Amino acid sequence: CFQCHVFIKPEDARAHVGGHIFKALNGITEPNLYERVHATNACGFCGRGGCSADLSGLPTARATPKCTSTCPRAHPFSYGHAKKYSGATPCTNVPMFCTLC
Repeated sequence: CFQCHVFIKPEDARAHVGGHIFKALNGITEPNLYERVHATNACGFCGRGGCSADLSGLPTARATPKCTSTCPRAHPFSYGHAKKYSGATPCTNVPMFCTLC
């Protein structure tokens, strides 16, 4: 993790980094961070700026969107599964469709 230097498995990155993003957005200070998440456009995989995530395919009853990202730490994931809260993964941290685009 660029923010706290904890080793995380790629499949756990979105939930872990999502925790840092959530805290930053809510004004919760994490005093021991090596690097703060990007202030305005934090990547959900790495917490830095400059990465992009794009969704293809509108969600329907039978299909979920596919996500592609320019982040070197991006990994494939199931959008439908990832957007559901659970006790084991309380942070969903999934890209959202922009209603302005």
